[in-house]
Amino acid sequence: MTKDDKARKSQVLNINTSLPNLYVDDIRIAIRNDNLATINFFSDTPEGKFEQTRVITHKERMKFFIDSMCKHTGYYPVKQEEEKEEDKKKKK
Repeated sequence: MTKDDKARKSQVLNINTSLPNLYVDDIRIAIRNDNLATINFFSDTPEGKFEQTRVITHKERMKFFIDSMCKHTGYYPVKQEEEKEEDKKKKK
């Protein structure tokens, strides 16, 4: 297998059509000491928040996920320190 074949094969997405689609309202993220991240997705109901699914991945991989979400939504959040500096400049 050539390098090009390997690259093409890694781009193939194998979709599992039997998985359900879940609507979620909230996300919680916890990072462990070993740099594994747990991502919990919740839905709001009249009875309270219910966990719909849980994903565990490496912290570095999660950064790729976040970057992908930012690109697709066109939303790039600013660090809190940068927001505070912008507020100070606006007040002057």
